[in-house]
Amino acid sequence: MKITDSILELLKHSEKVALPGFGLFRLSRAEAVLLKKEESLLPPSYKVDLEIDYTVWEEELISYIATRNHQHRQQVALEVDKLAQFWKNQIQEGETRIDMTPLGALYLEENSHVFKGVRVDSLRSDLYGLQEISLQKLKRGKTSQKPYYPTYLWWGLLILLLFSLAVFFIPELRELVLGSATVFDNNLTK
Repeated sequence: MKITDSILELLKHSEKVALPGFGLFRLSRAEAVLLKKEESLLPPSYKVDLEIDYTVWEEELISYIATRNHQHRQQVALEVDKLAQFWKNQIQEGETRIDMTPLGALYLEENSHVFKGVRVDSLRSDLYGLQEISLQKLKRGKTSQKPYYPTYLWWGLLILLLFSLAVFFIPELRELVLGSATVFDNNLTK
């Protein structure tokens, strides 16, 4: 029976879990994280936090483990108390790092304890299903595609240009297109 796994499972379904005689584990919001080495973006999620309080005593964790593993409550309470005493002893001995896998780790920094919890995929609906984004796939290179100009427009422009030149320089065609003698013809004959 791994008590820390049970704490994590219970945290995914509820907001907080008390470890009797040690402290209170909570889920708090964790912002999105940019991982530069992996070039990826982790979406917002939840992380495990710990508030050390030796006076906390709630039966929810003991009941959960007892029903899940089909064990007696006294036996589970004894195991939970052993774990709490083990972590308390490590704190009193001045350990610089107390591993609480899979919840996180407790560090001693400048005479205070700092808990660095892991990011958790919660079953809550507000952040459920968000996935990691790989930034390598989103990089945009220079496009080698040239702007698209349809060839029929170029051909139409060329034909229009040739037709207007023909109308201007060939008098018979000019009369056919424009009708009677034009201003150009009058100026040319004078």
